[in-house]
Amino acid sequence: MAKIVKFTVFMIILLSLFFVATNLDVGGICVRDKDCPNRLCPYPHHMRCRKSICICR
Repeated sequence: MAKIVKFTVFMIILLSLFFVATNLDVGGICVRDKDCPNRLCPYPHHMRCRKSICICR
């Protein structure tokens, strides 16, 4: 029974990390596109500055 609970908690944590890592609206404050870090977007997206917020496009 304890193994099932541990496995369930592990899967919840793993899935949570996955969804956070693949979030396309990673945010960040910017003035221009160069202010946004590109490494946070999954391929083939790039960070762009829109309305002072970095978003993946």
